[in-house]
Amino acid sequence: MGRRNQRRVKAGEGAKRTVGLVLALSVVALAAHVAATEPPLRMGPPESPITVSSTKEIAKATATSAARSTSRLLGLPSVAPSRLVEARITDARPFGDPTSERVVWLAEYDSLVIPRRGPGVTRFWDNVPDTTITLDIRVAVDPQSGKVLLAYTPSRPEWVAPMYPRRDVEETLRDRGWSLGPAPADSIVSSVIEVMRVMRNNRGPAFRSAGQIVIRPRMVRNSRIKLLLDGELRPVEPARLVWLVELMGSVTERVGSGHDQYWTRVLSFIDDRTLRGIYGIPEP
Repeated sequence: MGRRNQRRVKAGEGAKRTVGLVLALSVVALAAHVAATEPPLRMGPPESPITVSSTKEIAKATATSAARSTSRLLGLPSVAPSRLVEARITDARPFGDPTSERVVWLAEYDSLVIPRRGPGVTRFWDNVPDTTITLDIRVAVDPQSGKVLLAYTPSRPEWVAPMYPRRDVEETLRDRGWSLGPAPADSIVSSVIEVMRVMRNNRGPAFRSAGQIVIRPRMVRNSRIKLLLDGELRPVEPARLVWLVELMGSVTERVGSGHDQYWTRVLSFIDDRTLRGIYGIPEP
């Protein structure tokens, strides 16, 4: 290669580095501008749907097997709960479960590390130095069937308040053609910790700062979209087992040209077998 061509190559490489530097500085300046112009968040009291009204110790004869069962459903069979009690728990949003109040085994797990799920993550927040997220998780199990009923993180004392009055999310689902019911016993193949890892990937900072996260296994089906098959209108969407995940009390995403609007709750459907999100409802 001649000297003239070498100079051209070097000049081109220098121009690329300059353009890259300018773009990086522009992104940083834009982020700083957005942060400076975003309105302050309005905080409010927690709005947890979960209430634990009474607890008592589990008999020693069943405590060991109950602890093994809850840890297996959590997805960390070698981790023992820090506390295991019999509790009466009420879920104000049962999402198709006809029983909103029941007696359960309630296992408490503290400071569990929620890692990224898989190597193919491209979310920008997984490139920051501190990617360690730890959560306290509570797992409620039916003592009779041994199936997981729900899992949740303890509620923070203060949440990001909703921007507007909320509509009943269960009513919204019905209006959009969704029907929900309890998950059959022994049908769940994924675990609580796997679902938490999915949400950590998908929601990043909002997952870290959530006022509360609640997950519930449910059978769901959408009957709104139908096809004419053999002279009969039939639903296209088959019934499937999903985890309904409510992430509440933090800014799940900012929207609007001035980032002056934001969502403070998102309901996600995570497929039990594939662990892929199939539906979601964000709310301000």
